[in-house]
Amino acid sequence: MVLFRSKAVQQPPPIPRPSFFEEAQHAATHPDIRTEGAYSRTINDLPMPTLEKVFEFLTASDLARCATCCRAWRASASWSPHWSRLCQARWELWSVGDWHSQAFEHTYWPAAWRDRLQKDRTCLALVEEMVWPQKYHATVQKVAALGSDVLECLQKQAHMPGALQEGRRCWAARAASRVQTQWCMEQMREAPEVMQLPEFRNQIELGALLVAQVHAPFADLTPIPRFLDALGEELRRRMADEGVSGGLPAVRMLSQFLFGRPAPGTPANGATLSLSALSGSTLEAALKLPAPGYGMGLQGDSDGYYSPENSLLQHVLTAGKGIPISLAIIHAAVGRRAGLDISCVNMPRHFMNRYGDYGDPDERFIDAFDGGKLLTR
Repeated sequence: MVLFRSKAVQQPPPIPRPSFFEEAQHAATHPDIRTEGAYSRTINDLPMPTLEKVFEFLTASDLARCATCCRAWRASASWSPHWSRLCQARWELWSVGDWHSQAFEHTYWPAAWRDRLQKDRTCLALVEEMVWPQKYHATVQKVAALGSDVLECLQKQAHMPGALQEGRRCWAARAASRVQTQWCMEQMREAPEVMQLPEFRNQIELGALLVAQVHAPFADLTPIPRFLDALGEELRRRMADEGVSGGLPAVRMLSQFLFGRPAPGTPANGATLSLSALSGSTLEAALKLPAPGYGMGLQGDSDGYYSPENSLLQHVLTAGKGIPISLAIIHAAVGRRAGLDISCVNMPRHFMNRYGDYGDPDERFIDAFDGGKLLTR
């Protein structure tokens, strides 16, 4: 007797479920047809408010397809808030400011998405061309001409994993440094006018942050202004507790607050971190307010005076050491936030701060490199 293995029953392939776009396209092109099955109810049966709510969850490609279906859908799919959500999810860095900036109030986001995507694609193509020595300088100039909007694209290219991507990482990092330097120079040209605005008067550290950004193109240094704000608030609180409202007693409290002895066992949180690591949440975690009754322990670095890191605020605030200009900027920034009229003065072969006006009995020069020592004329 011969045994035969029975053949497996062939199941018919499942009917593919139409995608959202297929339903939408069918509904737009056949508004009066109601077929059985998948198309027995169409997307057009939904009220427009519900349809617009659905649009909020679509990808950019689906929104673009929906905009080609009909006139009504084009208006809904091109609604600027939908594209604002997509832009915010895809890109964090924008040349016009952060997401709370007033510069975004009148932005037409579908066009912003298209322009930014085109910049990224152009940037990627230029990075590919940087490998040719005869094209290198011209290509870097083309990348720089795209502006700071391509920094995020370059950052992703500079951190691509894999040994075979070493060349791409190198060229992207070089291009990013060039773009960041150019952007910082443009900001420095505008800084004198910006500093005249009332809301920026106390932020004397803006120029120093731009210098730090050149040395660390991919670093997120936004925690530094927030930390200086917190230091100013803490100094105000200590002044109120001591009944000090201003004058030389307040200046002495400021110097004690910044240069005074830290609490026992306080570590230099960022002393062992590299510049590239001092960024974003890591930098924010390394910036600590001094314990009650103690100071930050900032001091002048005589041994490493000419080290470039001593000019960078992210290093000075975490390692606790700096040079006259970086320490003076921190001193003035915190003092102004606490309501003290402190200005920076460029001396021959030195840099100091001044409290009070010329001829004022309380006028003093403050040597931040020497622990906040007060000097008279």
